[in-house]
Amino acid sequence: MIPKWYLHAPESMSASTTVSDGIVYEGDWGGFFYAIDAATGKTLWTFKVDDTHQIGFGKIVSTAAVDTVRIPGVGPVKVVLFGGGGTLYALAAGRVGPKLLAKIDVDPRTPDYQAQQTKAGIDPEIEIESSPLVGHFADGDHVYVGFDVHNNAHVGRAGMLAFTLQKHTGLRVIAVNPSAPASPTPPYEFNLEYKFDPERQVVLHSLTEGSGTGWGCGDVWSSPALQPTSNNDGILVFGTGNCDHPAESAKAGEVGREGIFAIDARTGGMVWPHPFQPRGVQDLDDDFGASPNILDNGTAVGEGGKDGWYYKLDIKTGKEIWRAHGGQSGHVQTGFAIGGFIGTTAVGVANGKPAIFGAIAISTPIANTLDDPGGPTLDASLLTDPTRLFFLVAIDAQNGKILWRSPFALPSYGAVTYANGVVLMADTVTFSLNAYDAGTGALLAIRPIPGPPSSAPVIVGDSIYVAIGTSETDLEFKAFSHDLENAFKDSIGQSPLSPLSGIFAFKLPL
Repeated sequence: MIPKWYLHAPESMSASTTVSDGIVYEGDWGGFFYAIDAATGKTLWTFKVDDTHQIGFGKIVSTAAVDTVRIPGVGPVKVVLFGGGGTLYALAAGRVGPKLLAKIDVDPRTPDYQAQQTKAGIDPEIEIESSPLVGHFADGDHVYVGFDVHNNAHVGRAGMLAFTLQKHTGLRVIAVNPSAPASPTPPYEFNLEYKFDPERQVVLHSLTEGSGTGWGCGDVWSSPALQPTSNNDGILVFGTGNCDHPAESAKAGEVGREGIFAIDARTGGMVWPHPFQPRGVQDLDDDFGASPNILDNGTAVGEGGKDGWYYKLDIKTGKEIWRAHGGQSGHVQTGFAIGGFIGTTAVGVANGKPAIFGAIAISTPIANTLDDPGGPTLDASLLTDPTRLFFLVAIDAQNGKILWRSPFALPSYGAVTYANGVVLMADTVTFSLNAYDAGTGALLAIRPIPGPPSSAPVIVGDSIYVAIGTSETDLEFKAFSHDLENAFKDSIGQSPLSPLSGIFAFKLPL
């Protein structure tokens, strides 16, 4: 892997890059979205998001989807879709730009309730961290994306959204700030088909239905996976985040936390009788922040959780096929963990067998938390399985057996990538891009990069692209909320690690 180019960015880039037609698309925590020439690293254009919502981490942490969407009365349009704060944006793909095609604020609160909270000094996080997904069906294309309220109670209903793109109706939208300069009306608009509320497991048909209710237990951090079942339908699978109000939500019968859900892609209705939830009500932060993998030619789905387990389910029924304890959780304190599968797992081949490869974040050897009333206790199962504290694992996709754990990897917040018998992992701790043999886990190469990556290495042709940037840990946000960010954003950026940000490109000598 030979260095090809490096683009420095002033803010963290924790989303994975998206490469299409020789263009690298990437957003940063400051709210700038970049289109970059993949061959040279030259910036072609940038777009600054205008979303003003409070966010937990960066303004753009959503990996972009580049796809062709058919718009009624227009035809196919190539778009770049991504979340910026609490707004979903669609830009025109290409080397000339930026051109805004459509946007929609997904705030679950009514304007009256927003004003009420603002007057009370309450500014909850409203954010799209999920990567959008385009579903192509015979009768039209649909855009799916998750969003969250960062565990905040009494904000509104988070969950999974389904949209179509249509020509703008021409209705004038009144600006929240009348003194703000007018901006051109985009040619298209997002039309909400439905919102699925994981807390109550119901389908809503308004973004603000349920405004001011909910326990913040229906957050969707990651991207959905879509398995078509016919020309005009499919099963949409996604995981949900942890819950800071588990007892209250359980008492209200609204437990959507830490589960895997499957819904009808066209109607939003539940496909499985109930979500897959591997444990009861608790507050250990063992959510599903990674995206699911479609397995076995579409008959099964699997997803890794922050608990360190990978679960394989029947995609039509949700019945568990097997579970594998791939890595160790990272329990620290109540409602806060830093281990397990945070980045999405990859599907590939190990020694001729279908395999799942995953990186593990920062592990801890305890079963509960440091602030548990009884004190922290050692996870006794590590005595018989000590290599679970390693940070890269391969799992047999058919039976769930651990094929190997590599002793050569260190913690990673990012997703791994598989190609041609090689597993690539961006190592968050050592500031490096590492390559491993998919059959054995042996280390093949280490290449230093200028900062801590939290993204997936992206392989296109003979090149590899890695976005660089992260926060130290979620502990920074838990301990200081936005105080630390506000103290440094005008000098070094959103995070103390912001100066170590950008995109690094490598070339393979073929």
